Amino acid sequence: MVYHRIMKLYWALGLAVFTTLIGTPLRAADDDQLGWHSDYKKALQEAKQTGKPLLVEFRCEA
Repeated sequence: MVYHRIMKLYWALGLAVFTTLIGTPLRAADDDQLGWHSDYKKALQEAKQTGKPLLVEFRCEA
């Protein structure tokens, strides 16, 4: 009986986290709102000024 309650709690928590993670990026309409940068040095400078972390994405297109 306790197992089923715990599983329901995990499912509810998982659903809440999933909807939060999926819904958050959808709020921003375009890249300008997100503040994407293609120049690493400028992005690093802004991250230092604002105290925000820097996310770097590496890609390789064939």
